[in-house]
Amino acid sequence: MLARILFMQMFSEFDAFMGALLKTIYLKNQDLLKGISREITLRELFEHGSIDDVKIAMLEKEIETFRRDSYVEQFSNLGKVCIT
Repeated sequence: MLARILFMQMFSEFDAFMGALLKTIYLKNQDLLKGISREITLRELFEHGSIDDVKIAMLEKEIETFRRDSYVEQFSNLGKVCIT
């Protein structure tokens, strides 16, 4: 049972690391933020205090979508982001 728990924790830590890595990559290269294509309602727009808050919210959604992909797809997509 302990081995199974440790195995699951390893993947959880990896997912957290990938999210933090992607956030850093996007925030260091603002041009990558421009490549995010997401829709936002006017209500959501008004809920944010500034355009920077909107950028962070869209980035968080992008990262969440990225993390839902398989690990193979994540590495493929990460390569595309880093090369751009």
